[in-house]
Amino acid sequence: MKSIVVQKCLTNKHASIVTDETNGEIICSDCGYVLKERIADFSHQEKAYSDGKTSAKARTGSPSRISIPDMGISSTISQKNVDASGNRLSHSTKKRFHRLRMWDFRSKNAGKKRSLSKAFAHLDSLKPKLGLPDSVIEKTATIYRKASSRGLIRGKSIPVMMASSIYVACRLSGIPRSVDEIAKASNVTRRYLIRSYKRLVSYLNISLEHPGCIDYLGKIASKVGASEKSQRLALKILQDVIKDRIVQGKNPLGLAAGAIYLSCAANNEKISYPKLEKKCNVSAVTIRKNTSMFRKYAAKYVDSIEV
Repeated sequence: MKSIVVQKCLTNKHASIVTDETNGEIICSDCGYVLKERIADFSHQEKAYSDGKTSAKARTGSPSRISIPDMGISSTISQKNVDASGNRLSHSTKKRFHRLRMWDFRSKNAGKKRSLSKAFAHLDSLKPKLGLPDSVIEKTATIYRKASSRGLIRGKSIPVMMASSIYVACRLSGIPRSVDEIAKASNVTRRYLIRSYKRLVSYLNISLEHPGCIDYLGKIASKVGASEKSQRLALKILQDVIKDRIVQGKNPLGLAAGAIYLSCAANNEKISYPKLEKKCNVSAVTIRKNTSMFRKYAAKYVDSIEV
């Protein structure tokens, strides 16, 4: 590591200065004050020819993430009352570190930081429920932080604002997640979610495109277990329907479900209206109506369909 000369502690003028090469910090061993942090290592990098050696010789920690309240760059004070050599601390040093731990805890859980901790803990619990990738989680955290900095979170429910941030992030990333699906996973009402969503879009000046029926095709096909052949046929049907411009004002989930049902019936794959209704959260009447509307488009690719 490149040597940085620090002779005395800037606070109490102590002369016991320790360089922590693992964490990249220069610390006063008497009072625990961090004189310098995040020091770059300019030494020569050793070569590694296997995955095990690569991980063992890695000199960087985990990357900073926006979805962590402190972004993963905060310091941690150990609960053990021993120094780097394993010797026990004196009574006066123990009292000093006890106060440092207390103020460190208070600083990390004060005001907006406490609110962010609760919000991002809720976000972590929603990630497996909705099957969201890390990119969407980071984008959600960015949107939530912007809303918090502009005072849009104050007085509002954290689960509702986080659910609306997730919906905005999914729309920006092109990931099909409906309002009902996010509301059910977040245990919030649809009305409050839509209200906070409109508030976020308006105040943060976010421009969004409406999701199309093709965006929901793969999601519905995987839920009902449709084959790849049926998915390709459903895609062709929806592309023809979009060309004729008859999809305006219709629920994209219902259109995708109708195309999937018709393509599965053409390929002799057993699927029922109640199953599609349960998986897609769309009424069987809507699916049946779309199915009958799509029959003339499916006739281009299939000779006969028994529905």
